[in-house]
Amino acid sequence: LDACLAAVGQAAAPRRVRLLVSADGARAEAAPAEVGPRFPFDLDSVPRRVCLDLQPSVHSGDRLLGHKTLWRSAYDEARRRTLGEGTDMFDVVMYNERGEVTETSIANIAVEDEVGWRTPPLFCGLLPGVMRAHLLETTKVHEGVVTVDQLVAASAAGRRLLCFNSVRGAYLVALAVEPRLGLRPIG
Repeated sequence: LDACLAAVGQAAAPRRVRLLVSADGARAEAAPAEVGPRFPFDLDSVPRRVCLDLQPSVHSGDRLLGHKTLWRSAYDEARRRTLGEGTDMFDVVMYNERGEVTETSIANIAVEDEVGWRTPPLFCGLLPGVMRAHLLETTKVHEGVVTVDQLVAASAAGRRLLCFNSVRGAYLVALAVEPRLGLRPIG
């Protein structure tokens, strides 16, 4: 806690803080937070464009996915593979070996349904984000499997897609439908 307080100091503007814990101890890093005027719920702005990864991004049995770590190779590879250079896409939607949506490379995701917002359950292979937990407790966000085909169909039917994390808040995204290269199993 002292490391976090020292990193933030007397900053007048919002800051994002990363606490790094290892066998050598703890240290904190702070940087300006990219907080918009509608944080934490920016549901009125133009949706940010996202696209599907070109292949399964994660394996649902990977235990590291349940923890916030510096190991981000699956996320970074999905961005490199799918977004490439010069794209206008904001982020990439990731999915597992069963074709179940997990999250994006920087946020959890939910699909609007008949009773609120459906976000993938942890057993699909995703980070249990702080904002996700908060929304599950306090809003109409509930858990349920979302397949890639269901995500594409929901988007085509005009259902809203919501991304959220504790740094950026909650914001709408629009799925850019690109020809998929097929769902190939991984691992």
